[in-house]
Amino acid sequence: MKTARLAGLAMLVFALLASCAEPPHEAIDAARAALEAARRDPDVALYAPDALRAAEERLAALQAETAAQQRAMALLRTYDRATALAADAKQAGESARSQAASAKRQAGIEASALIESAATSLAALEIKAGQARRLRGIKLDMSSVIASIVEIRGMLESARSDLASLAYASSRAKAAAAGARIGALD
Repeated sequence: MKTARLAGLAMLVFALLASCAEPPHEAIDAARAALEAARRDPDVALYAPDALRAAEERLAALQAETAAQQRAMALLRTYDRATALAADAKQAGESARSQAASAKRQAGIEASALIESAATSLAALEIKAGQARRLRGIKLDMSSVIASIVEIRGMLESARSDLASLAYASSRAKAAAAGARIGALD
């Protein structure tokens, strides 16, 4: 009889303890804060959109797990997985910002290299155009070539301006377009 009472008392204590299980609020808040910081950072959407999407998916998994545990019977409720998912979601949000910063630095390096390459190619093209103009028997619409060279110079100046204002993605795109234009004109 005492054993039955002790077992009943133990089950009652266990049920009370299980019903007290609470979601890991601090961990969930930290995960949300990390994701919000990533969302507010304009570089993340531009330079690391896949990492941002992955962080959002991890937060959604955390929210689904927390909701599932809240729907479970109090005796069976456990937030161990939610705690692990919260840590993972927080790390994913922080990682998205880190990846964006790294990708932005790389874009700056690439933009600078593309600008320098295009400027060198443009100088060589200008020399060729000057030499071609002096050759007899070559029919070349120099006004069109000169207009294209002027346009390419403008593209490069715009790319340099973007590079100076840290708009690396735009700078890289403009420098690549200028390089392609030089290649087509050459």
